[in-house]
Amino acid sequence: MTTVDEILADDRRNPAAERSLPWEETRQGVTVIVEPKPHWAADMKAYRLLDRTYCYYADWIAYGPAARFLSIPKRVATTS
Repeated sequence: MTTVDEILADDRRNPAAERSLPWEETRQGVTVIVEPKPHWAADMKAYRLLDRTYCYYADWIAYGPAARFLSIPKRVATTS
């Protein structure tokens, strides 16, 4: 039986463009979670979890921690 750790390790062996599971990247002390999209979409995002922000993965690759991070809006509960 294949374990979760084996599945994650197998996916990480693929180049970034071929991965199907989220992965962590750290640059200059800043860690983000990268969310893959089908066909390596141009709007792929990297999420900084400590302060609920994200940037475009292309900007993360180009600028690292200096990339422009945008706030993730909090959901507001509505009543019907």
